[in-house]
Amino acid sequence: MTNKLIGTRQGSRVRGDSLREFTAAVRDLREAIRELVQCAVLLVASGVVLGVVIVSAAKLRLWLG
Repeated sequence: MTNKLIGTRQGSRVRGDSLREFTAAVRDLREAIRELVQCAVLLVASGVVLGVVIVSAAKLRLWLG
């Protein structure tokens, strides 16, 4: 009888642990996606800044002759 109770408790504990692991994996995935989106936004922003610098340099070169 005692072994049966221990087995039941261990079984429920394993299910709880797998649920916690799944929740942690989902949380890690959400963090990774958020970081990828932040990197993409920074990449686009840096490209825009680089484009502005190149256009400004070209205009300055034309203006200076």
